Amino acid sequence: MCLILCICRYSIWPYTVLKKMGVPGPMPIPCFGNFLQYRKGLAQFDEECRKCYGGTWGIYEGRSPMLMFTDPEIVKTILVKEFYTNFTNRRNFKMSGILDEALTVVEDDTWKRIRSVLSPTFSTGKLKEMVPIIKHYTNILVEHLRQRESQSLEIKRAFGSYSMDVIASTAFSTQVDSLNNENDPFIENINKIMKFSLFSPIILLIFLFPVMVPVLRFFKISLFPSSILHFFNSNFQNMKKNRSKGQHLLWKLWTPSKDDCFHLGITDNEIQAQAIIFILAGTETTANTLSYVAYNLAVHPDIQSKLQEEIDNAFPSKREYCDCLRRPSVRPSVLPCNSSANCGRCYKRQELGGLHLPRGMIIGVPLFALHREPSIWPEPEEFRPERFTKEAKEDRNPYTYLPFGAGPRNCIGMRFALMHMKMGLVALIQEFNIRTTPETEVGVVTKVGLDKVTMDQKYNKI
Repeated sequence: MCLILCICRYSIWPYTVLKKMGVPGPMPIPCFGNFLQYRKGLAQFDEECRKCYGGTWGIYEGRSPMLMFTDPEIVKTILVKEFYTNFTNRRNFKMSGILDEALTVVEDDTWKRIRSVLSPTFSTGKLKEMVPIIKHYTNILVEHLRQRESQSLEIKRAFGSYSMDVIASTAFSTQVDSLNNENDPFIENINKIMKFSLFSPIILLIFLFPVMVPVLRFFKISLFPSSILHFFNSNFQNMKKNRSKGQHLLWKLWTPSKDDCFHLGITDNEIQAQAIIFILAGTETTANTLSYVAYNLAVHPDIQSKLQEEIDNAFPSKREYCDCLRRPSVRPSVLPCNSSANCGRCYKRQELGGLHLPRGMIIGVPLFALHREPSIWPEPEEFRPERFTKEAKEDRNPYTYLPFGAGPRNCIGMRFALMHMKMGLVALIQEFNIRTTPETEVGVVTKVGLDKVTMDQKYNKI
């Protein structure tokens, strides 16, 4: 009987925290919390919560309570104003193997040190050095599409390969061509690590029994298969040996000589972790955005014509419409995850809705829901480039549009990602007209990545 009581207590006792705080939210399931509701999709779940509970709600990830905010002023407080005093760190399951040293999860002084070392890599001068590599892969993309002219194709597959090739080349100095060689070992291992599932047995174990994390770490059990991490480590060691043979850009910049590593304050494992996380964080987001752009150009031929005219006649000296078009494509296609932070200490501030936050409370900013808030974005599912004109942006709170996060922990690769996307988009528009096919599901935003379009050669081009 005592054992049954202990199990029942363990299963239900954490689920009174949010109720005592007066925070609304969906009903949790003992042990699982709201975790199983993620099966419908993180984006859809966040959107449903926003519609039901407004700009503040609470959920339980397993046994851990989490507060969610979409109010722009609260978002600013979390990501900027109180960042260094309360919200410096992010969630960390401490089960990612080598990725435990990635910039996205390291904490406090370690985060500051790695961020300061990597920031110069994305300076204007360094980004210019990356242009030839991106140009090389845009040419491969264009040639691939040219060979399939007037054929129905799933555009995200092409953009996914383009994105992966560019980032693999700049992060690992590895020349790959996933458009034409999907069986390349490097590509296969990237695809394996990107198939990470929230519903894997290890994740479920962590959510249900957090006390097991130290045990799993002791036995060196990771969220990612050890064979994959071993593969990337082997590539890392090979690239170090061949550094003098012309390996370039991010890899070359991130791997100074052995003596310099100590001087810069960054270890080999940390360098390797940044290279892997760069691939994981950048590949899918870039492919999603470019796919959404292509889809909307196909279903809005008038917008496509206007963009083509700007690129043909005025680009790059004038690129306002190109930027206006890209930004609404990032807004709905941002990865449906939360920009999360850990509350560092208890405090009560009116700018957080008067809520008293217990030490260690997880705070989330659901970006997908924020970017679809009707009071900020009327008819949010509509594709409206004019939302991002200079005048429109000046009239809008800057913390309502955060595709790359905000504050000191914003995406370090933001400028690289924008350049990567813009070069791919311009190369596409210069060569092709994009048309819908009978298979294109017009208006289905959540399936945009798999919708089929037709690429027609622009014969009127010189």
